[in-house]
Amino acid sequence: MKVLFFSSSIGSGHDQVAKTLATELKGKVEEVQILDIIKTISPFLSRVMLESYLRLLNYAPGIWGLLHDQFSQPKEISDPLELVNKILAQEVRERINHFNPDLIVNTYALGSTIVGLLKRSKKISIPSATVITDYNLHSYWIDRDINRFFVASSFLKDILVDYGINKENIKAYGIPVRNEFIETSKKEIPLLKKELNLDNKPTLLFMGGGLGLGDILNVVKQADRYIMDAQFIIACGKNKELLKKANQINTNSTVIPLPFVNNISKYMKCSDIIVTKPGGITVTEAMVLGKPLALISPIPGQERHNENYLLNQGVAVSLPSSNYAGIILSSLIKNQKRLNVMTQLQSLITNTNSTNDIANDLLKLAKAKSWHLNKLVIIYKLLCGCGGTGRRAILRG
Repeated sequence: MKVLFFSSSIGSGHDQVAKTLATELKGKVEEVQILDIIKTISPFLSRVMLESYLRLLNYAPGIWGLLHDQFSQPKEISDPLELVNKILAQEVRERINHFNPDLIVNTYALGSTIVGLLKRSKKISIPSATVITDYNLHSYWIDRDINRFFVASSFLKDILVDYGINKENIKAYGIPVRNEFIETSKKEIPLLKKELNLDNKPTLLFMGGGLGLGDILNVVKQADRYIMDAQFIIACGKNKELLKKANQINTNSTVIPLPFVNNISKYMKCSDIIVTKPGGITVTEAMVLGKPLALISPIPGQERHNENYLLNQGVAVSLPSSNYAGIILSSLIKNQKRLNVMTQLQSLITNTNSTNDIANDLLKLAKAKSWHLNKLVIIYKLLCGCGGTGRRAILRG
């Protein structure tokens, strides 16, 4: 049994979900392969799209939001982009045929659209699933020829039903998170603080994803004005410029600048509040650890919709301007009752077993194909081993 993932490096969450599920499946299937669907179509196209995406986020995020929301309505088969997808699908089909998987899993919207197109046009007949990596969706995630959809919440399940997807084919298991976060969630905070050399004082963790994006340093400065004798951990990811500035920042409270680290789950667990951009994976990891969220600098489009969902669920506050961030954070960290309620509400919308639940469902999909193929092989062997009368009897049966 072989499983093929179509992901993309445009937004690290797509790759992370694919790797998380692939890790869970290894040992249970013969082979797992993860392909960047845009690189599969064209390495040059992938490079151009990634550079364009990063430029838009840095200089014109509003344009990205407009592009995202253009696909908020169900797409039509006659959509002009359907012709483009048919052209792009040729290379994808060749890679599928070469690997010959028993199951295709999409963690990126374009993969879902192209695999659905290939199934609808009878170019492939492989069972397929799509894992939506945010607390919202747009039409390019959705194709009725995809056999299974995995979503973060029952809210998204209802939206997919409105798009015409059979509710039996939608599983609201939550967004998969790496096993290290599940393991860290079970550990005691005092022991972790000792391991990380952290003081036993109010702790805020500031995060901007792997790229260290967002108005982090201004929020830290404002928090320092209103929160006394705290420690501020600044997770800079791979942003060297942010790390340099974090090391130079002048504050009354302790500042701990972090480069990219492999044990970020432990720093998250030790924090009283996590200040972050509302990326689907990051906020899910924080909620698995039971950490109240303060949301900054959402990218218009998917992150803005994530923010709206989390605010509506009562598990986060918004910091719409760094000017007021210190006041909001100071008020929140002093209100232990509210922090406890936010954590309790998170437990209602988070599934710590989501990775295992999705992996088990994927195995059922893959085995369904294998079972049908094995049945055909058995019938073929029986037919070959029988005389004419026996063959007719088997066929009648």
